[in-house]
Amino acid sequence: MDLDLSSDQRMLLSAIEPLLAQHRQLPQPAGPDYVVFGSELDAALEAAGFYGDGDGFDLERADAALLLDQIAQCPFAVPAMASLTVAPALGIALPRPIALAESLDPRVPIRFLAQSRTLLVAQGDQVLVLDLAGAEIVPQDTIFAYPFARLASYPAEALRPLDGVNAQQLRDGWALGLTFEILGALRAAHALTVDYVKQRQQFKRAIGAFQAVQHRLAEGATHIEALHYLAHRAAIGGDPAAIALAASYAQQHVPQIVYDCHQFHGAMGLTLEYVLHHWTYKLKALAGELGGASAQGRRAAQLLWSEAA
Repeated sequence: MDLDLSSDQRMLLSAIEPLLAQHRQLPQPAGPDYVVFGSELDAALEAAGFYGDGDGFDLERADAALLLDQIAQCPFAVPAMASLTVAPALGIALPRPIALAESLDPRVPIRFLAQSRTLLVAQGDQVLVLDLAGAEIVPQDTIFAYPFARLASYPAEALRPLDGVNAQQLRDGWALGLTFEILGALRAAHALTVDYVKQRQQFKRAIGAFQAVQHRLAEGATHIEALHYLAHRAAIGGDPAAIALAASYAQQHVPQIVYDCHQFHGAMGLTLEYVLHHWTYKLKALAGELGGASAQGRRAAQLLWSEAA
């Protein structure tokens, strides 16, 4: 499988870069906030047609995933994933932003719920669609760098089943999307850390000059590079087992890379005025979605063993 970027993908990156370049940095002075919602970036992406033109979805799965990787490298919380990898996998166009859930349990916080117009629910084998216009939504305070809210109540007539698709299609699109969200956030957090250790002085030398620091950052870079290839293989082929393997690998390696990024930043990495947590705290949330690495690993094993049988 050829994982090099195609000419069309290079053109896509060239087209998106001027827009993303305006959102690579947080507004200054940065406030002590856990979450900075990227409403302007989301609106700009929609206006530029990256979420589709209204008559269908223009981006192929691998192109949409590549775009999601780039968006995730920005420090803002942007509700792009469901529009780029989930709705196209289901073959539907829905009012966006779109939030995703595995149940309608009012106790469970849902990412981007308060900012969304539609909620897609993978309940059992069925996909449910909820129009959020009349729903009672309760925002939740969390340390994660995404906005979370609970669905307290909703009009019964606003909920309907989505015919012709099954919940596993939704979960596969979700798993692929969160893999690329993790990939982009890991890239950004790791690159910020590498730059920091080159500048931070201790014992009259940059802390990045110490071999122990270099080894751990090199190990993190190796995992990120491996995830890059696993994720793009899954996006190009669309094989559910490959998607589950990539998601499992991504979620498995979040804790150590996040730990190292904060460890090498020292106290600076724990301040809310500094940008690091806008990636690392997102990663803490993403590491647990869809049951986490163990659930994705079991999904991959079931698919691969059933094929072998």
